[in-house]
Amino acid sequence: MKLLTLVVALGLTVANAGMMDKIKIKKAVAAGESKVQAEVASVKSACGNKSLSVKVDWDKWNSYKLDVSKHENTLNYVSQVIVNEIFTTMKDACKDADYKGVIAQVNKIAITGKDNFSDMYMDFSYDKGTLHVKVNGDGYGSWKNKELFMKSW
Repeated sequence: MKLLTLVVALGLTVANAGMMDKIKIKKAVAAGESKVQAEVASVKSACGNKSLSVKVDWDKWNSYKLDVSKHENTLNYVSQVIVNEIFTTMKDACKDADYKGVIAQVNKIAITGKDNFSDMYMDFSYDKGTLHVKVNGDGYGSWKNKELFMKSW
């Protein structure tokens, strides 16, 4: 009977820890979304976009199966550093009138992680109003990202 009680208690503890991990991840995603959305206005102002929405595929980062503390840090890094790098690159490009005219037509930015966790550079492509960005899974940026962004137009 004591063994059964111990097994049940252990099972409840593990289940509770799993639920707490999910809550922490949900909170990190919500905070990340908030940070991303706060930056949209600055891009719209710099580039003249009439409407602009950003969709981050947070589930892609879930697929890397990081432990929760790393996962929270990765979500924060994605929302603060990687997305900011994309927005800063867009705003810098909009200082050039030719780029600004094209970038102003972007009405959606779709950001996802790359399939290969350690792939270094961002991939940019533009299709019918949507800028698609694939970010390296480990969150490290590169000087080459700006060059790749500029080539996507």
